[in-house]
Amino acid sequence: MLQHWLVWCCGTCDDDGASAVSVEAAEQPRVAMPEPLLRSPYSEAPQGAELVVEDCAGGEPVVEDAVASEEDDGRIEVLLEKTDPGQSLGFTVDCLTSRALLVNSVVQGGLLDAYNTQAPADKRCHPGTYIVGVNNKSDGVTSMIREMQSADKVTLRLAPRAEFSVDITKEVGSLLALNLHFLPGSNSLVVTEIGNGLIKEYNERAGDSDKVIKASDRIVEVNGHSGNAATLMEALRKNRELNLKLVHPPTP
Repeated sequence: MLQHWLVWCCGTCDDDGASAVSVEAAEQPRVAMPEPLLRSPYSEAPQGAELVVEDCAGGEPVVEDAVASEEDDGRIEVLLEKTDPGQSLGFTVDCLTSRALLVNSVVQGGLLDAYNTQAPADKRCHPGTYIVGVNNKSDGVTSMIREMQSADKVTLRLAPRAEFSVDITKEVGSLLALNLHFLPGSNSLVVTEIGNGLIKEYNERAGDSDKVIKASDRIVEVNGHSGNAATLMEALRKNRELNLKLVHPPTP
């Protein structure tokens, strides 16, 4: 189930003087905002957006047919071959942005796990890896998902993560003004909208355009804490000094 959270206000103070973020859950349709937000360009992502491509049933993985090739831009192609019709690939993804799929988990004993076991360390596909193409499909997550489900030979085109870190200090009465989406099993928070607040002010000060926070970026770590989305949300809520690690989605 898709979770839609507003990380909006931080106007209260704890006893130690640290301001706290007020985090509210909003069901669809969205609740009224205190001010207009920028519309996310990726608001049309499929609903129920965690695809489960798991459980390697019906035969052993074809390890010898799982190969990787590296392209000039750092992208890697991984070939997985099903041995039986309907056999799954052995991993889950979320598709909360329309540009690329993000690997959420790798199922032990599945085809992708078997590939990772025999592949060099720098050619493996781990949780947090972006998939930007499946066979000849790269025009959106829906077509890539359908191709994974229907094709017997699946070539995954993987893109490296573009990580960056930012530091934000919350003050009494200040606003983060972030709109975040995530799934219960997500390992990241997707930035969908940015309002008038600390994040927008940070963006205006940022001298490096590669470190500007944008809609469709993902928060993957908060003050050294990573893992599930609930852990990240709690770290956002309770800390005044925030060190955020984010990743930009890959370019097509």
